Amino acid sequence: DSASAFPGYSTVGPAAAAGAAAAVEHLLTAHQHPCVALVIGDTADAVTDGREAGWMQAHALNQRSLGLVDRTAFTREGGDAAGLRLLRRTDRPTAVMTSSDLQAIGLLRAAHELGIRVPTDLAIASFDGTEETRYCWPTLTTSRQPTEAMAEAAVQALLGPADQPTHQMFPMELVIRDSCGC
Repeated sequence: DSASAFPGYSTVGPAAAAGAAAAVEHLLTAHQHPCVALVIGDTADAVTDGREAGWMQAHALNQRSLGLVDRTAFTREGGDAAGLRLLRRTDRPTAVMTSSDLQAIGLLRAAHELGIRVPTDLAIASFDGTEETRYCWPTLTTSRQPTEAMAEAAVQALLGPADQPTHQMFPMELVIRDSCGC
């Protein structure tokens, strides 16, 4: 699960920029949010991490100013802390994209603690597509990674001939659920 090619190795990963852009585009156009805040992992590399690039691309495509950015751990606790910081602001966002489903679960908790209703007062979209997104409330809109296809390609790369290393990127699927307001 690599964000980009790693010299000397065959790698697989999601088309993260396109996946993140699809989620942000949905919030900007289908729900008419003026901008979308980003909660992203504090270890994510802004140059190689497609999630932040996709977030920026969607704003540029729609001629919108970028939303707020909060860098935090890729955990529920990180999402909760980022949510509390963002949602306590006087200029709090009306929509947030998180770089992981776990961060989104934490963000849901922060919103609940502050009496902010999702999706009425705050729309949320996440990135990963784990099963957890189906079992929280509201259910999370998420860009789902094709983990089975990526795992199969990784195994094939290991079992196949040791040719020139390649990086295979796999398209993501935007799964629309309740947290965005649909």
